[in-house]
Amino acid sequence: MSILIENATVVTDPLADEFLRAQSVAVEEEEIKAVGPSAELKVDYPQAYLLDGTGSLLLPGLIDGHTHLYAALTLGMPAVDKPPHNFPQVLRRIWWRWDKALRDADIYLSAIVGSIASLRSGITTILDHHASPMAVPDSLSRVAAGVEECGLRACLAYEVSDRDGPISCDQGIAENRRFIAETKSRKGNLIRGLFGLHAVFSLSDRTVQRCAEEAMELGVGCHLHMGEHLPEVRKFAKEHEQSIAQFLAEIGVLGPTTLVAHTVHVDRAAIETLKATGTFNVHNPKSNMSNGVGIAPVADMIAMGQPVGLGSDGFYDIPQEMVAASLLQTLSSRDPSAFSGRMALKLVYDHNVRFAEQLFGCRLGKVAPGYAADLILVPYDPPTPIDRDNLANHLLTALNRERVKTVLVNGRLVMRDGEVLGVDEAQVMAQARSQAAKLWGRL
Repeated sequence: MSILIENATVVTDPLADEFLRAQSVAVEEEEIKAVGPSAELKVDYPQAYLLDGTGSLLLPGLIDGHTHLYAALTLGMPAVDKPPHNFPQVLRRIWWRWDKALRDADIYLSAIVGSIASLRSGITTILDHHASPMAVPDSLSRVAAGVEECGLRACLAYEVSDRDGPISCDQGIAENRRFIAETKSRKGNLIRGLFGLHAVFSLSDRTVQRCAEEAMELGVGCHLHMGEHLPEVRKFAKEHEQSIAQFLAEIGVLGPTTLVAHTVHVDRAAIETLKATGTFNVHNPKSNMSNGVGIAPVADMIAMGQPVGLGSDGFYDIPQEMVAASLLQTLSSRDPSAFSGRMALKLVYDHNVRFAEQLFGCRLGKVAPGYAADLILVPYDPPTPIDRDNLANHLLTALNRERVKTVLVNGRLVMRDGEVLGVDEAQVMAQARSQAAKLWGRL
């Protein structure tokens, strides 16, 4: 089916400040086929399904560079232990209890709820990092089923860890291996896999080595946390004669298809190692603030030529992350001009896009012929004129102020007029409330 989105303000390239007023976009199969005047495209695509973009911005879909769909049912979760006062306590008292409580049905439902939240904030692609130590086998396929029901593009990984014993660790390795093989046999380019690891402080060196060998044999990169909190870095330094980055590079974890999340506590040498190996790292500002772990040196990394992506780490809202990233870097540097809104857009529409294009094998991040039809329509009545000099500010304002109205992923209409298609959202949310109550009880 062909689709014609009419009369929108088309932001063809958010990073080049390129936009076209009252234009239309033709989509056929999985790609954008044409951008131009509505009258002309109606002639070329007479049978197209029409979507009215009047009064809206048409943008490339957003990419969430690191998230956890399994966290979708934690909203309002009651405390079951003393309040945590540092990040290791956050893990032990909250997240490592939570992931052990997850069962098969919880995994699938969390994926749907998190996917709906992602779509509503304009996210069309997610790079997810999953954990469910008591329900490991086939867990990534359950995540994939929930994601596919909502129509997103996704790359999934299971976080291997030694923290729950050798059986759970072996199951995590096997699940990554099984799912990656499954994705390689799938048709299309909507679902991909990376080899997941938690972080070096919950893994033995031997397990990290095993995972590196498995990933290399499968021909994929890894997805893991690195340098998220200072105790991790200090503990590793006491036990090794090299940094975390040097260790991961030496055994083959780092590389151009590997994603390391957070990188809050990295020095210049570690950044140079990431750059030299071509490794992609992802900033998660709201999570880092919430956990009190520090401020990642994002501006320094970019100045050194190290690409930095942006993730939500379970908040499912990349527009808010862009604002948070900009404000955090400005606060950290005490320089009002240190990190602009345009630089925040670059994390998503340049760095996230480049890594995602490698994973999925398609062109992303622009509204132009030949690019994947991952598109979002955002209603926006600007209070001031829009021009090339202020487009970035208007984009951040629109994405944070307005609800995304319509979403296409890979040429498929997955949300229209705020309704996620093919999903009974009222039923899903009712089921989620019931399931969450049972989950909280198991904690």
